[in-house]
Amino acid sequence: MSLSVETVESIAPDQASLKAAAKLMKPAKWPVLSYDSDGSNLIWGDCQGSGANPYRVVVDKGDHGYKCTCPSRKFPCKHALALMWMYAESSSTFAPGEVPEWAHEWVGRRRKTTSPQATPPVAKDKNIALATTAPPAKAVDPKAEARKEAAAKKRAAQTHLAILSALEDLDQWLQDQLSSGLANLRKDLPSLCRKIAARLVDGKAAALAGRLDELPSRILSLPLTLQTEALIAELGQLKLLSQAWRVSPQAPDLTRLISSSEKRQEILDSPSAPRHQSQWEVITELIRSRRDGLVEQATWLLNLSPTSEAPRFACLLDFYPASAGKRGPAHTPGTQFTAELAFYPGTHLSRAILVTQEPLSTTQDWPVVTLSPRAQFQSVLHDSPWSIEVPLLLQNARLGLDAQQQLWLHTEDDHYYPVLDSIPALALGVRLHSVIGLWNGFQLTLLTAHTNIGRLNLVP
Repeated sequence: MSLSVETVESIAPDQASLKAAAKLMKPAKWPVLSYDSDGSNLIWGDCQGSGANPYRVVVDKGDHGYKCTCPSRKFPCKHALALMWMYAESSSTFAPGEVPEWAHEWVGRRRKTTSPQATPPVAKDKNIALATTAPPAKAVDPKAEARKEAAAKKRAAQTHLAILSALEDLDQWLQDQLSSGLANLRKDLPSLCRKIAARLVDGKAAALAGRLDELPSRILSLPLTLQTEALIAELGQLKLLSQAWRVSPQAPDLTRLISSSEKRQEILDSPSAPRHQSQWEVITELIRSRRDGLVEQATWLLNLSPTSEAPRFACLLDFYPASAGKRGPAHTPGTQFTAELAFYPGTHLSRAILVTQEPLSTTQDWPVVTLSPRAQFQSVLHDSPWSIEVPLLLQNARLGLDAQQQLWLHTEDDHYYPVLDSIPALALGVRLHSVIGLWNGFQLTLLTAHTNIGRLNLVP
């Protein structure tokens, strides 16, 4: 049975859900809208929410069954309602496609409901027409607007002074650590970092506080012989970041690293946010737990047709509470697609949001790199010297172990890079035609590689 607007109105849990669904009916919100080209009743889509990874929604037109990966406690949720509503109004915007594996799994698990009524009854307390009606504009009070603007300027000035005071405390803390000696700092690193991080939170420098909180785990995970050098580099980056914010407190990338990041919708709506349409491949998804109780989910993409303006890599970054439980990957490594990405503004473009997405009809090869790995790393540090890790594309390399069982990557330019040794044993000795990893200046975390035995996922 085909969907109708009356059906959507009937099965909506309340008027608020219809109104919320109406706000989602924008093409920019749905990078994927598809129906089964083999003729089943399934339609599905990806709805871009507040996280880096879109919510996956599937609907059975036959009995109006649905499934969404969002955590809403309303059934159906606003995403499922919006998908059905868009199909009811304009099914031509849905592209034919193969049913994805996650939708197949849902079909296999679910129990079909009884057949729906041909004409669903319309509840009196719900009206789909009202859901799309804009509320009447409120009369503008010039005095109230002036007071609001003055209050906003006052808050901004207070925030600026609070951050400035916190950075002065950070500078003093850095000086104290150098005076007392790095050996003492390394011995009590978690406790000392926690104390200055708490001061930064009080000073409205929450993002920088998070970086200090994670610093011990980054340093102490390195081999003992590298820890002192890495600690010096981290302290230097903190000093550079502190000084750079004083010079350009309005720079969006510095604000993001010091206080807080822009909201996702602000980036999508901003005319100054750089956008790039290109062909991309999903490299991998990295899941990392943080000390503040959040889990960081980073999806790395490789630009298959880079230009001088478009970045070679992009990162879709999301955070969610650890208490929410493990989330499944929203993007399968190795998947290629054409997509438009909106990038967070800054001197070095990396973090992005997926705006639109279409599958590629033919598989594309990885681009050939002319810059050496060291030159790639230095080009990023030139624009963003406080970067913690940088993605690198290396070619014609091999992995091997030294006498101390340390894993190394030997590249064609005859350089050796120490590797975080949590990789499949299968990769040892295999010729890596192309390999992608994250380099922090001291150790390489390998992500994936093309080899003479096929594509290898090197993330444990």
